[in-house]
This record gives sequence, C-alpha cells and structure tokens, in this order.
Amino acid sequence: MAQQKDDMAAKLIHSSPDILLKNPPRAIFATGTQDHVDLFGELSVVALKNPTEMIVQDPLEDRQAAGIIDTDTDGQIADIRFMVGQIDTEDPVLLKKRIVKMFRFIERNKLFLHGMLELEANAFGSSIFVDVEPEIINKLEAVHKHFRDGKTIPIEGKSEDGKSTVTIRFIGRYGSLGKLWPRQEDISGKNFIVSASDTKGHVAGIVAENNGVAEFIILSDTLSLDAVKVDWIVMKQLLEEFKLGKKKPIAWFKWSLGMRALANHASFQSIKDDPDINNLINEYNKRISKIIIEYYKDAGIVGNEFQIDLTKLSEREKQIAADDLQGAIKKLDELYKETEKT
Repeated sequence: MAQQKDDMAAKLIHSSPDILLKNPPRAIFATGTQDHVDLFGELSVVALKNPTEMIVQDPLEDRQAAGIIDTDTDGQIADIRFMVGQIDTEDPVLLKKRIVKMFRFIERNKLFLHGMLELEANAFGSSIFVDVEPEIINKLEAVHKHFRDGKTIPIEGKSEDGKSTVTIRFIGRYGSLGKLWPRQEDISGKNFIVSASDTKGHVAGIVAENNGVAEFIILSDTLSLDAVKVDWIVMKQLLEEFKLGKKKPIAWFKWSLGMRALANHASFQSIKDDPDINNLINEYNKRISKIIIEYYKDAGIVGNEFQIDLTKLSEREKQIAADDLQGAIKKLDELYKETEKT
C-alpha cells in the first residue's frame, strides 16, 4: 500500500527543470535568530529570457522589517523595526515611470513578461491564500514557523553583470505546473511563449530550501479549469518532508501569470489608459503575436508531454488520492499540535 501511494505521488506531482532566477527578491533570503526574524514582503514583475532563465525586476512593493523576539514570551515578536517601506504602486506618477522603464528593458532585451511574483517571508501568509479557509491557513502558518530554522537559505550566486542569482524549481500537480512551466519534450523560447501566452490566474504556496535550491511548491491555484483551493496530495508530501528535515520553509509565494497579472492589478487601473503605457504594451503585444504566428507556421510543432489527469485515474487510484487528502489533513493537525507543545 505504501508503495502504491509513492507511485501515485510520482504520477501526480511533477517538477520543472532547474531555473536560474536573476535578481531574486530579498525575501527568499530572509533569516532569523533567537533575537529577531526578518519580515519581508515584495511584489515584483518577472520576465522570461528563456525557459530556464528568469529576470526579476526591482520590486514595485518592498516592505522589510525586523521582528524583535522577546524570549520571555515564548518566542513571540515583541517589537517591529521597519527598515524599508517602498510602495511604488500607490503613486500613479511613480508607477508609470516604473512600468515604462520595465517595458523598455523587456523590449530592449527581447524578453517575455512571465507575470508578477509576490513573496511574504515569516508573516502575512494569509494574504497569499485569499481563497483558503482561515483555519487551514492558521495551521499552515504555525507549521511554517515551527520548521523554519532561520539560517537555511538557498545558495546565492552572481551573474556575469554582478546581479545576484538563485536556482529555483517549481513543484506541483499536473494542471497547475503544466500551466506555470509547460512540460515539453523539446522546449524552446518560442514554444514556451506560445504555451504560456494565454495563461491566466495564479499559483500560491510555500518556498522551501532543498539542497541549495529554492523550490516553489504549489499548494493552491486558479490556472486550471478545476481550480484547486488546497492541493492535499502535494501538501501531504511537503509536510512529510518538513517532518524528516529534507526541506525547510522560507517564504510564502503567489505567482500570477501573464500580462493579465499586471493589467488586472488594482494600482495599474489608474494608468492603463496613459498613451505612453498603451504604446509600449502595443509594441510588446505585436512582437509576441509575431512569435506566435511564426510558431504555428512551423511544421515541427512539439506537443505537450503527457501528464496525469486526476479525473481519469482508475477507481483504485482515486481511492488512494482520497486517502491522501485525509492523510494530509491528519498530518497537518499532527504537526500543528506539535507546534503547540513547543
């Protein structure tokens, strides 16, 4: 039975190749000691250079503070020291300057706008999972706090132009991961853009450290037709890996896909009709449309790699999946109770 469950997880849970993330948000490197913990929140636009290299633009929102821990109150935060409070999304004039600069950079370097990345380190996890029941989020936040070690961070590197880099990968179930990072046999920049260009929605979950790689583990998504509020199969595996010390939680994330991620953002509505913004977006859309047209004229189109559809499993496999759901809830409750004892 245990082997069957392992086989099911292997079928349903997929991983992207390793991806180089250039200029990563500082929230990925949040740390903590017995005296303090980093409280980071960032919102950034992410551009795609090729399917295994992404570039994060400097954050549109950057909130950094240190939570001062009172050891006499069971490790609770007694004070907060604010360090950075940059919210460019609140000023239409400043936001326009930032967006214009970003699109000029994207066009100059022939990049693809992959979406927007929101990170929250060590706090405010509930703001990421807006559609999930508060009781589940509260337990997840307690488990996250319990298993983070405050010292384990991904290995940070440097690119040729001096920008910091980190290796990431996405982990999730067939529907969400297949939209976020299309799994294809012969992936190229062109067919990746075609696969991703019509994607809308977001994925959310936990960033965990695994042997120097920052894994974006998808626990919730709105990308597929059967939008997932909580992916219990992925969560169960993640909780077991936390318990065994294989992975350490770092931050919460929400990754919104495509041009819609920017266009639908509340702050963007105030500048969406600006002529300069419209011209830049039109230029970008023309370039991307040309790539898509050229792709469909190419006779060598490669189809998507086979991925497991939960609705098409055998009755036995469906029962295993249902057991995993109950097992995940039980595991979450067990780990939550452990946090109450320590």
